[in-house]
Amino acid sequence: MPLFVALFVHCPATYGQTPDSASSKVLTVIIAEDVASDVQRFLAEKKLPATGITDFGGKYSRRDVVEVILFHQALRLGGFEGTIQFSTQADIRRALRKLSQGKYAAWATTLPDSLIEEEQNLLKSEPLVYDSNYYVGLYTTRENLQLLSPRTLSKLREYCVVSSNLWVADWKTLQAMELPCLHSADRWELILRMLKKGRSQFTMAPFQNTPDMRFVTDEVTLFPVPGIKIALLGKRHWVTSGKHPYGSMTLSYLNKGLDILHSQGTVIKAYRESGTIQSTTDRWIVINKPNQKKPPQN
Repeated sequence: MPLFVALFVHCPATYGQTPDSASSKVLTVIIAEDVASDVQRFLAEKKLPATGITDFGGKYSRRDVVEVILFHQALRLGGFEGTIQFSTQADIRRALRKLSQGKYAAWATTLPDSLIEEEQNLLKSEPLVYDSNYYVGLYTTRENLQLLSPRTLSKLREYCVVSSNLWVADWKTLQAMELPCLHSADRWELILRMLKKGRSQFTMAPFQNTPDMRFVTDEVTLFPVPGIKIALLGKRHWVTSGKHPYGSMTLSYLNKGLDILHSQGTVIKAYRESGTIQSTTDRWIVINKPNQKKPPQN
């Protein structure tokens, strides 16, 4: 059963508007359970509502979290003055099906083109992230980092990589790299377990907002292989439902607000301050672009 949560995201109504106006609308929006928890912690740490956030860094900051903040800011800048009610969902594909059926108005974080195309009646916003403009790290355990540090795609093909075929963009990116040993696990926890037990040596993960970009989990701590990164294929968009009564309206508000956020530099700022885009990795080699020349050494 979905849990409905409030994340300090109520937009004040404007007096004098008709009952059918933007101020009377209540948008039910999908959010992943773990993201909802981290957004609540992020906002509690900032002691600000989502619309008041200008500093996107912090202990609980990551890509999904800042995208929820940007989602709300885009709606507000686009002219929406109603209320957003978040519904937590654990199963991505089931939630996407419900969105396509019109049971929810929108999805609060971005989704890749490849996943959006699996369902009908979905409307996508203008991109937040453009094709091959979003890079992730190749992560492994501390022990493997000391022993195995592939710097080329051909070298990576000597090892096993684990991800999930449920994460369509990630999976298609890895498949395009023609890895002989590619494992799939249904959940992030299982991926971590496979890395810990040595059944796979590497996985893809967003660069983290920590000094050395390490990924700390209850199961194991992962570290990025230094000097290399992976270009994740496809664009990323917010998605609304073409069957929901407010779906088209929500898309219009999002696109209008997103245009303002892009022009202000807020989107790239949020991704940088959350650690999603790392200046540290600007000169790192993209291993799934075989024709890329190695940058000059400092």
